[in-house]
Amino acid sequence: MNLSIGFDEFMTAKEDKGVNIFFFLLDNEYSHLDNESSWIRYSNVSIRLVRLNKDEFRMLDVGLHPKIIFFRNGREFKEINGIPSVTKFRSLIQKL
Repeated sequence: MNLSIGFDEFMTAKEDKGVNIFFFLLDNEYSHLDNESSWIRYSNVSIRLVRLNKDEFRMLDVGLHPKIIFFRNGREFKEINGIPSVTKFRSLIQKL
């Protein structure tokens, strides 16, 4: 599965059932997260990298980047500015 999606794919994917996590990144920011060995691929929840250009960031009004937004059954329920350490992020996921 390709972890990186664009604006249009995000608009559809955010409506998926269950918990979905989206990392909003500017263009190729944090490109190492796309690698096959990235820890994101081994999460027990759906995580997608949403790669946007500056205009798309403005259109979505995401604000700061990188940003992580959590959705549950199509509704946003949590937001984090920046990307935390793997340990902190996994701890956060366990609390969901």
